[in-house]
Amino acid sequence: MAPVEQPPKERPTTPSKIAERIECQYCKRKFNPKAAERHISICKDIKNRPKPPPSKEEVEEKSRLRSPLIARPRSAVRERSDEANLSHINEDLN
Repeated sequence: MAPVEQPPKERPTTPSKIAERIECQYCKRKFNPKAAERHISICKDIKNRPKPPPSKEEVEEKSRLRSPLIARPRSAVRERSDEANLSHINEDLN
């Protein structure tokens, strides 16, 4: 039996469809009215809910405050670990 091809699900791309989406007051996600009705009745009882996505302002503030990463050369890391290994051996010999 050949699989039946289903048309792709329609995404809310028009402004009118986007405007009619309903935001869940518990998780801040947005749904079409039918899905929102199902979702909100379940979401209100969830105890261990993930944090809602950050606002645009929070993302901008975090990226502004983030300092650039400073990379150490691999050789410095290796040298430090080699010294630790050698000091352990030297202590055993004494």
